[in-house]
Amino acid sequence: MNIQATLSLVLILYFANHIIASDKDVQQYLDEQEKINNFPIKHLGYQQIVDTFYQLEKEYPHYIKVYDAVQQFNNETLPKAYCSENQSPQDLCKFIYAVITNYSDPKHVNFTQSFFSGNFHGDEVVGPNVLTYMAKYILEKPDLNILSKSFIVILPMSNPQGYSNNNREECSLKNGKYNCIDINRDFPYDTSERECFQSVGARIINFIWKKYLFTAAITFHGGMTAIGWPWGSTNHMISRSKGEISPDQNAFYTLGKRMSEIGGQYPNIPKYGYDILNDIVYPVKGSFEDWSYAASWERQIDPSFSSFFPKCQGISEEELYISESTARSLTYLIETTDLKSPGEHTYGTWQQIQRNDKGQGHVTRNIRLTLDFINNLSPSYEVATHKSANYTFYVKWAAEGCHQVSNTKLLVRESDLQSNTANNTYYSLQQLLDDGFKIYQEYTDYQGKVKDITSFKSQIIEFDDPRDRVIDIAIFSECDSFLTEKNSYAKPTIEPQSHFVRSRSNDSYIAENNGFFINSNKYIIKSLGPFQVSNYSLYTEPGTNQTDTSQSKNDYDYLIALFSIITVGALISYCIYKKFDSLGANNISFQELHNEDHQLQQLPKSQQQQQQQNQQKKVYNRDGGVNQYQLSQEEDGL
Repeated sequence: MNIQATLSLVLILYFANHIIASDKDVQQYLDEQEKINNFPIKHLGYQQIVDTFYQLEKEYPHYIKVYDAVQQFNNETLPKAYCSENQSPQDLCKFIYAVITNYSDPKHVNFTQSFFSGNFHGDEVVGPNVLTYMAKYILEKPDLNILSKSFIVILPMSNPQGYSNNNREECSLKNGKYNCIDINRDFPYDTSERECFQSVGARIINFIWKKYLFTAAITFHGGMTAIGWPWGSTNHMISRSKGEISPDQNAFYTLGKRMSEIGGQYPNIPKYGYDILNDIVYPVKGSFEDWSYAASWERQIDPSFSSFFPKCQGISEEELYISESTARSLTYLIETTDLKSPGEHTYGTWQQIQRNDKGQGHVTRNIRLTLDFINNLSPSYEVATHKSANYTFYVKWAAEGCHQVSNTKLLVRESDLQSNTANNTYYSLQQLLDDGFKIYQEYTDYQGKVKDITSFKSQIIEFDDPRDRVIDIAIFSECDSFLTEKNSYAKPTIEPQSHFVRSRSNDSYIAENNGFFINSNKYIIKSLGPFQVSNYSLYTEPGTNQTDTSQSKNDYDYLIALFSIITVGALISYCIYKKFDSLGANNISFQELHNEDHQLQQLPKSQQQQQQQNQQKKVYNRDGGVNQYQLSQEEDGL
């Protein structure tokens, strides 16, 4: 037995013994970590929330900035809301908001912006806790992909006065008189001049809304269990019990359904129903959801629609002004629980944010669905590569932030080690072709993926002339083209108007507000390289034409020994992983909804089609019932 084989055997025996000996220690460590990570989510009061955000800013200054909105707004006409019985300046409620992004990246001004309100109604307490713990979770895991592409604005308490006093309305002092106002009836949409922008909360949100450029938003409520979206106003009713759908219904429906699926169903926690607000909740005047979605465009469609947007009494023209880019958000209202103030024992545990196999609480499941919601606002590709012998190269990829990809192309070009392709930015297929890339493979229907699923199994890149080379690769796809279609039942019957959809329908789309930008997301393009492709299983001394047989034999033995060591190491890693997996399983992932579909990738095409035809899909119809139908290749399920 040569020395390499002997060494391999010794190492195998040593590591096997080490695994057995350390098994109890590993389990003890995992048990301890289980207790640490499984602490219960506690209810946070007004001052605790304020203090938590300022503390997070101290600990993570490169990722979060916290602002006092009242101080920033600095408007003397703003009513005064007090969060204690006293009426001194230090007792004024703090309307703090936080911005979470990667400030060290100069491109963060182009990251997708989203807005989240914890509560409009002070006695609905789940939302402020969701957003506070979510901020903590994101910042304690800075490797999350969210921070590399998202600009998150959190107003944990839109009604801190109501939250601190457990009352629904905001009670504020103006001209020596107390007024108690429902903030979500106080926006200038489908209401009167005397009944808009009279609360501190609504005017603060208007100030924040005009400062940034939001693609989407969520407001949290309580008192029922539902996810709703516009239209939710009295001017968009077909009858007393039936509402109209908006031009962006396809997008609203797609993201709303996904949030319901991510939120799940657990003992004593029902699955979220989802529909337009007029149908699943009830129509109201002066709602934030309709205003934030339509204020930039609806009045431009028809002059008569201008009556939907009153000039609020006592508010300046400058404060009321909304640009054509400001208010085109996909805005959702989430009714978190049937109880407005559920006990904190129903909030869940810290561990449940990362896992869904240990049950869920009202706070933890809403953190999970909100994180997924943010991640799906920004299209991107996750790519894995592997080079092999025989001059072949493997690549597989999956799209995040797209619900359907089409017209996918894998492109390759020969390059050099100094190409630095990963730093290049491309906006179109033509740019890739002009830069020397050639289409290697195109994918349609079931080719390379399952229809409507955005992950691709491993693809092989091979070359006709076997030789060493350096290559760059690029992946190109169209994103969510099905969302851009006009809905003939929408009112008004026009093209979708949200930034989310318009950026996916126009390859030159750009919106700007106050130095922030929304650019086209019609195409997802990922370029990588350089990669060396060779037949590295053979050893040839540089500068020679012949292979040294004895040298190759020694190297072969050495590789066998090295392979054995690596195998043992992998075995150890696997054993430890299986133990640690109980802590890390079920991480939030865009893959977790599609397990059954991914199994289809291993079947022949004919069986894929047959199995797809046997699947049933349920879609809530306009009458609140359920339609069942067979899923065909042409249907998109909406």
